[in-house]
Amino acid sequence: MSALFCRIELNKTDGIVITLDNKDGAITHTIVLNGDDITTTSKGNAGTSTIVQTPDKISMTCKTFELNAQTITCSATSTTKLSSGSDFTITSDANLNAKAAIGMALKGTNIDLTGSAQITGKASLIKLQ
Repeated sequence: MSALFCRIELNKTDGIVITLDNKDGAITHTIVLNGDDITTTSKGNAGTSTIVQTPDKISMTCKTFELNAQTITCSATSTTKLSSGSDFTITSDANLNAKAAIGMALKGTNIDLTGSAQITGKASLIKLQ
């Protein structure tokens, strides 16, 4: 690895900028603390990823996001939304459980329910059209 170019800028109105340049790898890492938010940027030939943190929000923008852990717990006191511009896959090597306190909707042009042993449905009223 070649020498890295490191720079720290301190400014009473613009804040603090920390920059690390890897000229051989064509990669620049930047951290900006400007009094309103903290922005971390990693930029190279493969793309750019950015993390912006404010007192009430953390926003991440990147080409690929990976999270690996033994246990992951996510919770929200309000709405949770997951969406994809392409295929969306949920996989479990054991049981997959979904539960709603009020209602649940499963919509699609084609819906295929397959059970290798059994499919069970229970309700006071079952309506099939």
